[in-house]
Amino acid sequence: MSAIKGEQDISIVFVMRPEHDFPIGTTFCICQGTTTNIVELTAATQQFDKPMDAIPHGWKTICAFRLLGSGVSILAGLPFANDWYGNETALVLEEITAPGASA
Repeated sequence: MSAIKGEQDISIVFVMRPEHDFPIGTTFCICQGTTTNIVELTAATQQFDKPMDAIPHGWKTICAFRLLGSGVSILAGLPFANDWYGNETALVLEEITAPGASA
């Protein structure tokens, strides 16, 4: 897990095989214990300097999420991923709205 320098509300996260496509701009709710975050998907990629316009269904990707609102970021507390396979910590992101959809 990492934050972009100068962007304390941005977290870089490894995302494994989502069940649906999620376009950039999609917002999600994340809950862990008594903490709830609302985050927005701001970027996705599988290769350096190759931006994607969505997280494709079934793909492993590296994504940037922006924390909306204030509070402690659940994503910022995740451990670093060392590879594409050995990740034991997982969170479930619940889609709230997709870009262009009414809330």
